[in-house]
Amino acid sequence: MVKFINTNIDRIRKKRKDTVRACEKCRTRKKRCSHRTQSATIHEQTPARSDTRTENVLNSITTSLLMPNGTGNIAGQKQDEQNVPQSGTFTVEILTDLQETEANKTSIQPLESRFIGYLNPEGIVRGTDLECPRDGVSSAGKVGVWHSERHDESRRKITGFRMPSPSSLFDDFPAVSQKTIVSILKEECLSCLPIPECREALRNIYFQKIHPIFPVINKDVFRRLAPGSPASILLEQGICLAASTDSNSTPYLVMTPNSTPLSLKQFGSRIFSAMRITIEIGLVVDNLILIQALTLMSLFANGRKSSQTSSLMLGQAVQYIHSLGLHMQERDGEPDRDYAETLFCCVWTIDRLNAALHGRPVLMHERDVGRSLQKCFDTQSPPFRLLLSVVGLLDRVIKLYYPLRAEMELVGDFPLFEDLINACNACQVSKGLLTTIEILYYAIAILSHRTKPGESNSTPGSFASRTRQIHAAERITAIVSHEPHEQLSLFPFIPYAVSLSLSVAYREMRRSKVPMYRSRAQNAMEANCHLLGSLGQIFWSAEAMAEFGNMTLKELSRVYSNITDTEVRNSQREVFETWSTTDSIQDIHLASRLSNPDAYEQNLASLPNEHNPFDFTEVPNLDPFQMFDPRFNLDSVDAYLDGYLDLGFQVHRG
Repeated sequence: MVKFINTNIDRIRKKRKDTVRACEKCRTRKKRCSHRTQSATIHEQTPARSDTRTENVLNSITTSLLMPNGTGNIAGQKQDEQNVPQSGTFTVEILTDLQETEANKTSIQPLESRFIGYLNPEGIVRGTDLECPRDGVSSAGKVGVWHSERHDESRRKITGFRMPSPSSLFDDFPAVSQKTIVSILKEECLSCLPIPECREALRNIYFQKIHPIFPVINKDVFRRLAPGSPASILLEQGICLAASTDSNSTPYLVMTPNSTPLSLKQFGSRIFSAMRITIEIGLVVDNLILIQALTLMSLFANGRKSSQTSSLMLGQAVQYIHSLGLHMQERDGEPDRDYAETLFCCVWTIDRLNAALHGRPVLMHERDVGRSLQKCFDTQSPPFRLLLSVVGLLDRVIKLYYPLRAEMELVGDFPLFEDLINACNACQVSKGLLTTIEILYYAIAILSHRTKPGESNSTPGSFASRTRQIHAAERITAIVSHEPHEQLSLFPFIPYAVSLSLSVAYREMRRSKVPMYRSRAQNAMEANCHLLGSLGQIFWSAEAMAEFGNMTLKELSRVYSNITDTEVRNSQREVFETWSTTDSIQDIHLASRLSNPDAYEQNLASLPNEHNPFDFTEVPNLDPFQMFDPRFNLDSVDAYLDGYLDLGFQVHRG
């Protein structure tokens, strides 16, 4: 029996073509029409060309993804074919995506307006229309123009995901490759969130202990965002990242159901990585959302390279601030005008804190700002206004550390913290928030006295600023020691302030000539090392400083043990020489105890103990640091602990 198989089944399945009627012009002239026939022929040929193009794209991607190095796996070919969909079905799906993409080319996505300065050639061209503004262009003062991009070429879309922004890592990749890679990364990053109940607890911690001091999140916009959207998830991740530094957040660092909480560092690292990839692949294109997320990432970046990472995140946020023109005077009728000022103040604050914590130059200079900073400060809530006032002091102090700066002390009065509270109407702010800002205030007081290289405590200088530095260090140690960490808002400047206090104690112990002051400084150093050890569970910088401090204290204990051993041996040698005629060792010990029992018991009590601190009062004329083991590398410890008080030094840590 012979069975005939159709080899042109696709053509047979097609419906019978309708008769093409002539156009109106040919019908009037009674001529044979060929216009609509050509149009139909072109319409029929277009899918074939699209299908051929799609097949070529699929073949190239299949070769690169399924056959590494251009060679196929013949042995496993049959097994792979079972997992690969039929080429016809897959081609139709991709063809549908490409056709929908072509159909969406004319759809315009409204984009936010951007500021173009006159130094930009584009700004010069667009500036010619200022007298007679066109649609989408309006004046923004004397330094540039505002241009609305809603009529510009929009970013292309592929069904199911948003095409990356121009700054995306995959901007030049083929469309299908972008869809494959971005879809995988999108699923991984947007799912990196704690379980809902833990997420709610972390959100409450954030809005109670962090948001009042640093209101970078626009609460109204955040609540209006669609749940599950990339923008909403990105801000949610930023909230969880900031709240994870709180001591009360430990039970809520759970990423999957029925799992144990992660450590603070593991949780923060995972959230931070997801946020960074989300931004880099362009899942979020709203610049205001990006500024909020980048600011939180810059503030709460942690790890060995945190100084570099924090500066990079801040640089991106400042770039978006300048692109949106938030550093210039607000425009008439601008929506969310108050929040625009708040967001600008938040980024300005992080810029100054980053300069202090990480030893970087400031990026936002007052000469480039078209706003009145003081007016922006006055419109903020009392807790945030108090923080801005303290950071304003830091802005003055940073100028002492400019390169080639001759001044070593702050010019003008240094206000009391109580005066700042009254000026900002912050008397009713909760105790925990006030204490948190007070710690930053004393850290700035320490920085307000810049010690010259090689300067000792006996060198004549400004006694007011030096006394303020010592007093501020003592206050930081006392506050952090007595205040429960659960009540503080653990911003990164908390361990930074304790580290500054540790450096002041180390410098006092190294340079003071009075044994009593050196002993007090040693006690303060021990207390600060203990505080940094507890904060080191959250902040990497605190752990590093505690390690340096403990190493120095252990070496001091070793030197003290050697000195006490030598004194004990010398005392026993004198006893042996005095009773050299005694016949036995037992008689020597008995005679020594009978002759001077108190001295003998004191010698026994002074046997070496590596945990005992160095007693500077017993050896007032001896510098124990000269007796350190050469392998200890005292110069490196001096450079790190003593140099920590110099803002310019910390640029070498990252």
